[in-house]
Amino acid sequence: MSRVSRERLDSESCSRALSQARMYLEQIRSRVSPGGPDVHGAGKRDYLVDAAKQIRLALERDVSEDYEEAFNHYKNGVDVLLSGVQVDPNKERREAVKRKITQYLKRAEEIFNCHLQRTLGNGSSTATGYSSLRFRPIRTLSSAVENLRPCKVVGVIEKVQLVQDPATGGTFILKSLPKSHVETRERQTIIPHGVPFMAKLLHYYVSEDSIFLHLEHVQGHIRLTFFGQWTEVEPQCCSQALEDMYSAPEVGGISELTEACDWWSFGSLLYELLTGTSLSHSHPSGIHPHTQLHLPERLSLPAASLLTELLQFDPKLRLGCGGGGVNKLKSHPFFSTIQWNKLVG
Repeated sequence: MSRVSRERLDSESCSRALSQARMYLEQIRSRVSPGGPDVHGAGKRDYLVDAAKQIRLALERDVSEDYEEAFNHYKNGVDVLLSGVQVDPNKERREAVKRKITQYLKRAEEIFNCHLQRTLGNGSSTATGYSSLRFRPIRTLSSAVENLRPCKVVGVIEKVQLVQDPATGGTFILKSLPKSHVETRERQTIIPHGVPFMAKLLHYYVSEDSIFLHLEHVQGHIRLTFFGQWTEVEPQCCSQALEDMYSAPEVGGISELTEACDWWSFGSLLYELLTGTSLSHSHPSGIHPHTQLHLPERLSLPAASLLTELLQFDPKLRLGCGGGGVNKLKSHPFFSTIQWNKLVG
């Protein structure tokens, strides 16, 4: 068979798969519409258990960025729910199931539109085909959560666990992150990997409600680590943050708070990273209108300049505020080697 013939067959195969997926989504949408069929009768109630198994697999594949498998499991779960809801005698449960069907269908449609459609539509690319491999760069690090059971917790460091692998005797860090709730999955879960100066991610495990990160046990060096997401923010000010000077001087007073407070906090953290000591430790008497910022001589001129401009007592004089805003901060000499346009995801 010639190369042209093979490419034509690949293209036709992708087109058929694309057409079938679109048809499936349209059919399901019509079946869950308010005017759709609602057949009463005695039917098996374990359809919810069967559907739950498929949805759980879909969520696991979704987190692992295996979008093709996630789409298929969502499809299977929705099919089971559709078959069961037609004969479910409980009216309230039928309505609840229909809402769930709409929810899962929405996620399946998002996966199809954002990931599978652009892959399927590129029929000329035999390297891609009907696959989501290029969307899951860390899938090889995924491991079954059962593999954690033989391991032993030997200590707790801050909010993470120090775990020992009985097979090797070595230790690693285990960090648990809550999984985003299904109803708030407009954004996919992202697990950074291979970031310079970040604790190395060795494996990750997915359970029904959490993601467990298996990280290298770093000793004696500073490394960035992984954080989850905040579900809510308390409105009151943290007194400890004020005392440690991570919050701007105007916070907690009667002055109107602006974005200048955030630039102070950024400067305070940056001060600690660049000097190796906290702002409060270097300035035990606090920072006042005429305080001279204590800066080590080893700091570069751009670094010293950036800290001085960020840690201005007067919020109106702080870098990042007033004319130019954040663009003025980004153009500071300290960031001269940063290509900001390449950092936009």
